[in-house]
Amino acid sequence: MHTRTTTGCSRSFTALAHVAAAAHSSNEFSASKLQAFNIWIGSIANAMNEAELERRGIATVVCAARGLMTVQPCTDDSHTHRYASLELADSPNQVLVTPELDEALAIIDPHGAPVLVFCAQGRSRSVAVVAAALMRRAHMSRAEALDAIYAVRPSAQINLGFFIQLASLASAASAAPVDDSSAPR
Repeated sequence: MHTRTTTGCSRSFTALAHVAAAAHSSNEFSASKLQAFNIWIGSIANAMNEAELERRGIATVVCAARGLMTVQPCTDDSHTHRYASLELADSPNQVLVTPELDEALAIIDPHGAPVLVFCAQGRSRSVAVVAAALMRRAHMSRAEALDAIYAVRPSAQINLGFFIQLASLASAASAAPVDDSSAPR
């Protein structure tokens, strides 16, 4: 399965997104914030809640799911919002560690402005992308990244394929042995 990343300054949600949001919606903003960072992990329903995004100062939104959000490229520098769509399937066969992932990670700054990373339910694809961001941008191990995520988002259930690929991301970043703790749930 291939991935594609699109970045831009405006976005729209697909019909599939509206169906997924309706299935998982509630009146509460259920995204989870990694307290040491300005990164939120959530669902499509969270991404579509403009009032809560505004209230929390979230101006960067990354979609980690195929077919939920389309992004329109920037036409000038006057935009205050940034969007990226990383077309990932929640499948153990989905290739995660690609140049397209690097493009998406470029707008996720753990020490910068607040960002929401979401997928349909906020359990696997978004968790994998945030773990990759913490590993690359905050220099955390796979275990440290996943432990930080599981601490604030107990519903996280990264798929085995993403878990294994995060190990290759860690080993590529350093020659240190890969820690196998924080196994997928």
